[in-house]
Amino acid sequence: MTTIAWDGERLAADRLAAIDGTAFYTQKVYKLRGHLVSFTGVHAAGVALMHWFANGADPSQFPADAKTDAFWARLVVIPPSGPVRTYEGLGYPCEFDRARYAAGTGAQFALAAMYLGKTAGEAVEVACALSHTSRGGWTSRTFEDPDDVLNP
Repeated sequence: MTTIAWDGERLAADRLAAIDGTAFYTQKVYKLRGHLVSFTGVHAAGVALMHWFANGADPSQFPADAKTDAFWARLVVIPPSGPVRTYEGLGYPCEFDRARYAAGTGAQFALAAMYLGKTAGEAVEVACALSHTSRGGWTSRTFEDPDDVLNP
């Protein structure tokens, strides 16, 4: 229940986190180790994947719970250069074209918006308007932002 959009300069995501059918709002975009990072899927599993990435992203240390259907999550990592990388199910990256990328339940809306010239943030706004599983406005990061510090 997320929309993530990357327009080549900015990574943006909506703020909705649904827990037991209740809507909460949170940040889902971070800058860690000089990379822009966000996640889709089960919120707790996404947070676990971010901590895994922040601690070096060793494939042998990939969170076991994130390998299950009940705690599925996808980590989206934008390095300073090179392809977009995603991690899900295993600790090895899938790589995608860097120009534009979107993930989550509103990905098709976001990609269409970016194709029509919208920024990543505007693309997430479009997805929030059209997808019932993306809500709460959006947050974003660029490579100029300082690194975030995750709570232990």
